[in-house]
Amino acid sequence: MRPIAYGRPTPKLPPRRSPVTVCIAAVCNNNFGGDASIVLCTDGRESGLLGNLENVHKSPLLMKGWWCLTAGATNDLNALMPVLKAQMRAAPRPIDETSVQNILRSALRDLKLIRCNEYVGVKYGLTYDDFLERSKKILPEESFRNDADAIAKITLDVDCIVAGFLDGDNFPILLKLTGDSARIHEGFAVAGEGGYLAEMALLHRQHHDGQTLERTLYCVYEAKRYAERNSTVNDVRDIIICSLEGLTVVRVDAKKYLETLYQKWGPKDIDVSDINLGESTFFRNLNTDERQVGPKAS
Repeated sequence: MRPIAYGRPTPKLPPRRSPVTVCIAAVCNNNFGGDASIVLCTDGRESGLLGNLENVHKSPLLMKGWWCLTAGATNDLNALMPVLKAQMRAAPRPIDETSVQNILRSALRDLKLIRCNEYVGVKYGLTYDDFLERSKKILPEESFRNDADAIAKITLDVDCIVAGFLDGDNFPILLKLTGDSARIHEGFAVAGEGGYLAEMALLHRQHHDGQTLERTLYCVYEAKRYAERNSTVNDVRDIIICSLEGLTVVRVDAKKYLETLYQKWGPKDIDVSDINLGESTFFRNLNTDERQVGPKAS
């Protein structure tokens, strides 16, 4: 910290701690009866500048038959949820694969417009439409260019999964909702800081929407446990089974049973004493020419 000429030096703020989490959604057959189901799983962590909350609910209901698993910046999520709920509930029926994507994209556009109005409203007391219409005439060119650039850089820090059942055929669908897109995912979807680890686990298990409910429950639990290798994901595990008949909450006893299966089938530590590569036939030394041009196939 450099000394300053007058007064006390200004301490640095702690680094911003990103709101981190993991969210998992997987489609499966409901072999307990009824149509297909969706298994939802989240952790409970929400991080901020001053610390963490460790038991946060992250799967709010959008409307009957539709849920949203949330990750991202708390301010953006709090602003997005009312807009998204209003868009979903006001949308004309039936909701199909095409219309649901348009609904989500419309919600993102509406929230981006709110952010743009906030920016120019606080700075100039104008609406965003007035800014586009009048500011080029009344502002210096450089100021207009700087503001236009700042508005273009306004982003929405959201990483969500929207899960639900389409009207008509009651087909389950998963969509990944980020700050600039809404895309359909087949079989499963993950979100949050630990999502890449959870996705790797589900790909390893080759999960698809034809799997049984029991197998899917274990695969989702394993993916969540594997995501906990990321230190930003906590060990709270909310698991819910969604179907047209309603919600089924996985109880603590079932989670304990899934944990015993994870200890049996999950990733294991390597015992290096079992690895023996000391046999001379496993390796050969490169000659002088090969060191220059590369080894030959053998």
